[in-house]
Amino acid sequence: MLKHILKLAVILLCVSSLVACSDEDKLESRFEFQLGSFEFPQGDDEWDHKIVEIFETYNVRIIYKDITSDDLVRSWTGGGDVSSITYDQLEGNELLGMVNEIEKRVLSYTSAGMRNNLLPPYIYLVTNYINPSLPMFMGYSLDGMDNWLFSHTFDAIPSMPGILVVSLGPNQYSQVVWDIYKKSLAKEVFFIPEKFYEDIDYQTPFCNTGSNVDLNKIPEDIKADPNFYLNRGFVEHSMALNWESDETKWVHPGCNGQVTQDYQMGVVQGNNDYRAFVKIMLIKPESFIRERYKGYEKVLRRFDILYKLFDDMGVNLHNGGILE
Repeated sequence: MLKHILKLAVILLCVSSLVACSDEDKLESRFEFQLGSFEFPQGDDEWDHKIVEIFETYNVRIIYKDITSDDLVRSWTGGGDVSSITYDQLEGNELLGMVNEIEKRVLSYTSAGMRNNLLPPYIYLVTNYINPSLPMFMGYSLDGMDNWLFSHTFDAIPSMPGILVVSLGPNQYSQVVWDIYKKSLAKEVFFIPEKFYEDIDYQTPFCNTGSNVDLNKIPEDIKADPNFYLNRGFVEHSMALNWESDETKWVHPGCNGQVTQDYQMGVVQGNNDYRAFVKIMLIKPESFIRERYKGYEKVLRRFDILYKLFDDMGVNLHNGGILE
């Protein structure tokens, strides 16, 4: 009799587990349905097929039409007034081009862990987006509750006093990827290895002319070093690599009172200098980096640590090229 009771208890437990799983599946389906009323895909054109490929690879739905004020209220404006927000729908080749750009310059630079922790259900693609409550809109937002928003801005955008709207371009896309990396670090999706900071002199002051650094406190032999930053393991600001067209003119400054803007912007105290390294890796191939920093072993060692970090996450930064 006891055996029969035990068998019945086991059967009931199994049945209840199956019901629970079934209910859980329904909840997930209901939640997914409640995220929006979008049909997906939204058509059967060339860009729709590309959008489906992106969904199958990155598990995010690109939405380009039928975006209502309700969608914007719930997701990106946080419930504010959207009556003054204007935007246009992307179509044709402009839409296809932007879909390809999102994959090439953003999604392909993310790891599975980043996508699982950060990617929203939707990416909205529009054009000529204007939100008067945002005096400066850089062409994208990663702050929506259920979406990221990207706006490709044409010359047709109306002029509005006090409103600055930037067209999406390679520089903005590189900033998008950097923002994703920052959010990933904040969520502890990945960590900068401790060995990246080993044997790096953070104690000797930097020669930023805009700071209140007493240059007299810096040892003369360090100030006299024409490669004051590189020999310590630091690199310049990533954009500096694009400001000078003739790369043979590069001179790495010392610390004799005149420090170029490149290093003022690139060298960051407080163990945050990985930012300059990663931004350079995004825009320049490894071959360029190894040639440019040849002879600076600390710099190259730190690049190698970061290359391995991203390799282990499944992100290939060896080719750079996000600006190309």
